[in-house]
Amino acid sequence: MADRLVAVLARLSPGVVCVSGGAAGDRSAVVEGALQRLTGQYREPSHVDLTTLDADQALARVLTAMRRLPARRTSAPGRSSMWEPELLVADHAENLAGREAQVSAAAEREGVAVLAVSRHRLSGGLLASLSLGPVEQQPPPRAPAEHDAAVGPERYAAIARQAALHRSSGDDLSAIAVLASTYDAARGAVHELEAVNPPMAARLAVDLLPEADRRGDEDIIGDVLYRLLNRADTPLEVKLDGFTWLALIESFTPDAVQRVPRIQKNLNAGVAIAEALGRPEDLLFPRLAEVLTLGVLRDYDRAGRSAADGLAIAARLGLEGWRARFEFGVATIRHVLGDHKGATDIAMSAWQRAENARDQKAMIYSALLLGRLPSTRPDSPGGLPALRRALSLARELGDRRLESFTLVLLAVQALSTADPLSSAPWLIARYRLVARNRNGNALVPHVLLTLRLAARMGHPRVAARLHGSLLQWNELILGALPSVLQTQYYEAVAMASASLGEAEFGRCAEEGTYLSLESAAAEAVDYVLRIASPGAAAAPTSSPPGDLTARERDVLRLLVSGHRNKEIAERLVLSPKTVMHHTSAIYRKLGVRGRAEAAVAAVRVGIIPPP
Repeated sequence: MADRLVAVLARLSPGVVCVSGGAAGDRSAVVEGALQRLTGQYREPSHVDLTTLDADQALARVLTAMRRLPARRTSAPGRSSMWEPELLVADHAENLAGREAQVSAAAEREGVAVLAVSRHRLSGGLLASLSLGPVEQQPPPRAPAEHDAAVGPERYAAIARQAALHRSSGDDLSAIAVLASTYDAARGAVHELEAVNPPMAARLAVDLLPEADRRGDEDIIGDVLYRLLNRADTPLEVKLDGFTWLALIESFTPDAVQRVPRIQKNLNAGVAIAEALGRPEDLLFPRLAEVLTLGVLRDYDRAGRSAADGLAIAARLGLEGWRARFEFGVATIRHVLGDHKGATDIAMSAWQRAENARDQKAMIYSALLLGRLPSTRPDSPGGLPALRRALSLARELGDRRLESFTLVLLAVQALSTADPLSSAPWLIARYRLVARNRNGNALVPHVLLTLRLAARMGHPRVAARLHGSLLQWNELILGALPSVLQTQYYEAVAMASASLGEAEFGRCAEEGTYLSLESAAAEAVDYVLRIASPGAAAAPTSSPPGDLTARERDVLRLLVSGHRNKEIAERLVLSPKTVMHHTSAIYRKLGVRGRAEAAVAAVRVGIIPPP
């Protein structure tokens, strides 16, 4: 029984297995043993206790715990790195009753196995019944019939409004719990609702924008949303929030530089509507957006005026959280103008004010700025301790964008210490976070910081190869990355080039130009894992010559037979992009730079017979 249980459960990741009350008491030892053996298959399974929580609170706790799971990867010789399955054990899961489908969907999205355990005591024995399979997903909402066309969308609109109310009162966790399980359905409801009630569709779409920002969901931007916001019958309050949120979300897109005119237009629209409404508090959000988009717009005068104006309004209204956010804006401008001491003092004040006001986002903003300031030492209160606290807050909020920024700065701070290898956990965690998304630009800081780590660890060939993979992204690096990352990049390149000599550095960099950004990022995290492993030797610049996977050997045989990537893809039922990644890995492992050299190396190591 126990062996069968473990075998079945081990195949269910990602998925949800419910263990709840109802079995006979004499089976409790078998069940307990099976659970122990199951959790033993995972390294350090995470636990969350749902005792005393209601269903919504329990759901929020589980979702938050999923996002805070540590990154774990394994890398064995002869194969690429793979994520280990992750296990979250939820105790007293009877409090999740009615929320199983939401947990199941989140588990699949996060790549987590959730073991939900309900414990009931009777005569000292643990009673449990086993459901050996994932909880079935609830079917998506049916398309409404003509006579009740607005019922489904209205329900989702009400849910989104409820989440917005939670946010307005500062209760972000409750907002996350409400929206996380309904977000996708509510997005679909916007399209349904546009035909029958456009003002309500606009309200629903705008209510979803904060959740889209938290998730990094840039796909929510589209013609439908702009069409709804530009309608004459859309309320001004909805337009104010909509245009301002769109400016913020678009400023974080991969092609934000090309979107600058539209970002400026959206900001102008938000400010104009707020001024037309005539309420000072309505200006707070658009003024803050003018500060937060500084990195893309580079309009320092505008951002400075907005920070000062917002700070005055917040002080007049007695809103301490908003005061902290605008102090962060003032400190940012001071930093840009070169007044690092003044920026540090104001940012520390913003941090303390935000902590007193319990404004989590303001605390994160302040910590991120402190982490970039040259006058902030890693061991100072505004250095690593503040960034670690910010990371915890970002994960608690489930804000992946802020979590990503925080992990980058934690890695930067660690790379500035005497122990650069202490950056490894932050680099691995961020790779895991951004690799799920299809935004390739988000991988650039990961490759760049690993390049810096390799240079500091005395592995200049690794650094040069990663530098080569970034050459195609120089415009992005120069134009969009924060100055602290540009400094890390150029210092690392100079260090590696001086170590190898210009000619050898150029040769190694040339090898890296054949890598896609995804392949370079995968190589980077493999390198970090190798050198971070206990007792690891100096990192090799390439794998042993014959150390190819079975699939790579198949690709190599066809490659040296003269087949093109498209033909190889068709024969092996792969995509051309996958074949390209395999080819890059083959060249790297064999230490060659083309098909001819690959053929010679393949014969030399016995992968293919000699002619």
